[in-house]
Amino acid sequence: MAVLEVNPPLLDLLRRRRVFHAAWRGDRWCVGDRLSGNEDCRLEPYSQILAGDFLPGAMGAFSYSHSPLRWHVRIGRYGSIGEGVRWMAEPHPAAWASTSPFSYGPEALQGLTAFYADFPSEGGRLAHPFDRGELAVRIGHDVWIGDEAMVAPGVSIGDGAIIGARALVLDDVPAYAVMVGAPARQLRLRFPEPLVERFQALAWWRFGPDGLQDLPIEQPQAFLDALDARLAAGRLKSFTPRAVTFAEMAATQGPPV
Repeated sequence: MAVLEVNPPLLDLLRRRRVFHAAWRGDRWCVGDRLSGNEDCRLEPYSQILAGDFLPGAMGAFSYSHSPLRWHVRIGRYGSIGEGVRWMAEPHPAAWASTSPFSYGPEALQGLTAFYADFPSEGGRLAHPFDRGELAVRIGHDVWIGDEAMVAPGVSIGDGAIIGARALVLDDVPAYAVMVGAPARQLRLRFPEPLVERFQALAWWRFGPDGLQDLPIEQPQAFLDALDARLAAGRLKSFTPRAVTFAEMAATQGPPV
């Protein structure tokens, strides 16, 4: 993970490339703030990071989050993330004699590193290998996550899914599933399976709002029919903007002092 200091060139880059961090107008991040992220971060234009100072692994166009994100969270397009959503931390070794990271990963904990510095052992500190598994959270397109939901590491949430408020998501979520409860269970699919399959086949999120807004979106079947006809007539062009990369953001930092 790397840290970027907010400065005028970084703010200008985000403005020019249409990556937003305030809900309405102006800037939420101020000069001197520090942003954390990984080098694979990619932010598409018209995405909105409305809380926190972590940069997600990826965020698609027209998605927004009212909750702080994390470096391992990857979000598709047209996503809606409510307030107070929590991204659960990496697992601990529950099957070991102790779940404490003293034996496998104390580097991030100042108290443990201070102890090992104060009381060095002759053989050095023994770090037992612990496989934390997959950490990345992958959120598909057109996903709505309600307020105060909790999402475990390594979970994939399919396109079109809805995660209810305060749901505890521990396992992968199918496309267009409505999930509620703790732990989260599938209440139903948003649409019949044939319609779900058609939504995924047409992948309407490939397009910008300008090509979709006059379609009958309140009627899913009619929406898909109209979208299909528009595609057949060659009247839609995929929206393929250039994402802002972490390297571009890092280039605004200037030479080290």
